[in-house]
Amino acid sequence: MLEGYVRSDYVEQLDFPIFIAKQVFKGGNGVTGTLYLACSDLSLSSEQLTTIYQRRWKVEEYHKSIKSNTAFPNLPTKTPMTQQSQFIASIMDYVKLEQLKIRCLKNHFAL
Repeated sequence: MLEGYVRSDYVEQLDFPIFIAKQVFKGGNGVTGTLYLACSDLSLSSEQLTTIYQRRWKVEEYHKSIKSNTAFPNLPTKTPMTQQSQFIASIMDYVKLEQLKIRCLKNHFAL
């Protein structure tokens, strides 16, 4: 599949066609990577599909940071009140990390 090439195709265990786009990119260290994007909306263009995935990726970064940097999933909370308190504290931690990220020009994991 060529870079930027778009096609719709059937996958073995799906009853409907999917839209597939291929992207090739180079990292800062010269390493080349390939990314295949898939969607069930056949009316999208390659650019629209890329935009959707870019928005989704920010949500993935958020979830990863909450899980890794605030220790949210490892807390031994038992009651709804302690769970709620810990959830709020984790969100507040995330906001502070975002502020530091902007101030220091580093990502959450580099901080």
